[in-house]
Amino acid sequence: VEEYGRFQFEAQLLASVRSPYIVDILDTIERDSKIALVLEFVDGKSLKQILEEEKVIWIADEQAQEKLVRKILAALCELHQAKIVPCDLKPENI
Repeated sequence: VEEYGRFQFEAQLLASVRSPYIVDILDTIERDSKIALVLEFVDGKSLKQILEEEKVIWIADEQAQEKLVRKILAALCELHQAKIVPCDLKPENI
């Protein structure tokens, strides 16, 4: 029960962050003592997919790398300002 309340609190906190660099939480669904997040649909590939499929091109494109790093840092700054620490930051989630 305590974990459930914490999850709801974290979901509400994250839903309050509005950023072009962070996926919006649109809703939460509660069923059978479980909760799920309804997230904004983002069309495209994850960073993991890009690195796996386009590794040679990606390594050579320093401008694309810099652009992506700047966006990731902007998202992290916005989360930090909201006092949120991302615990699952990995290429599959970017």
